[in-house]
Amino acid sequence: MSKISSKIFLLILSIFIITLINGLLIIFYFINSSNDTIIINKLAELRGLIQRATLLILNNNFNEAVDAVDTIDALFENFAFYNKRYYFIISTQSLQNNINNIREKWENLKTNFNNYKINQKELIKNQIIKNSEDLWIFTDHTVLIAEHRAENLKKRLQVTFYVISLNILLILIIFWISKILIKDKLEYFANYDSVTNTLNRSTFYSYLSNLIKVSKRYKKLFCLIMFDIDYFKRINDSYGHQVGDEILKSITAIIKKEIRETDLLARFGGDEFLILAPEINIKKGIIIAEKIRKSIEINTLFNDIKTTISLGITEFKSEDTIDSIVNRTDQALYKSKSKGRNSCSVL
Repeated sequence: MSKISSKIFLLILSIFIITLINGLLIIFYFINSSNDTIIINKLAELRGLIQRATLLILNNNFNEAVDAVDTIDALFENFAFYNKRYYFIISTQSLQNNINNIREKWENLKTNFNNYKINQKELIKNQIIKNSEDLWIFTDHTVLIAEHRAENLKKRLQVTFYVISLNILLILIIFWISKILIKDKLEYFANYDSVTNTLNRSTFYSYLSNLIKVSKRYKKLFCLIMFDIDYFKRINDSYGHQVGDEILKSITAIIKKEIRETDLLARFGGDEFLILAPEINIKKGIIIAEKIRKSIEINTLFNDIKTTISLGITEFKSEDTIDSIVNRTDQALYKSKSKGRNSCSVL
């Protein structure tokens, strides 16, 4: 995997993890918001029931008051779902403490109720009124705390939703960029030789075919040069194929500097290469071929290895096809090798 591909993968993975975490947060906030709604409703119900139970006790309706007291006790049991392990992100300590205090105050008020049933003194009655008012106010304050917490959860839920939307957009953009990069990469592998970074044979033939059509139509000349590396097999046998690949890279790098920007260099196969030189005649083609040959001869390659190349060159003829011009260039190359290599021959 290339460095760019690795970075894109890590970026997508990071955004995906953030999106997943935010998705879990949305679920968490949604569940908590629902729970807070239940808490608010039950606190409001509790607030009304405490007032009702107090009025019933003070009016000596003790039987009806028992039902109200039992209902309040049952409501307190429903607050048990406020367990700390479910609320590790947004603090519920204040709300939990208030609910515990409400329950404690309620137990004190129930004690006053029981005392009043036994002895209906004015002192106990006043204590009930005072405690019930205090409990009602405290419960009302707790409702406000729960509403404030629910509002905060709602805001965080909105922010998290926006973050997820942004992350999804970023992932889509990255996938789009990745698609372009992958497409470019596939096109590169389809058109270029992976070792020398030169055109491969099929792509070169496509360019050659188009140039033949244009040259026939507009009566233009071009030259085709074929070369291979002298005694390349010895280099592979002596130093290994990895060094051989480095030699190929070194030679193509040198040749790219010597040829024109309009010329095309391709790996024909093994250590054989083709150069397509448009809009020049054979005389100029020979000059280019000789320039390349001398440059390889005088340069030191990978691991201080020196070598030479043999070249064959031909000029386009009006009756040429891809096969005919490539075969003629190949014959010219064979002629150079027959002469002792490190030379350039024309056909």
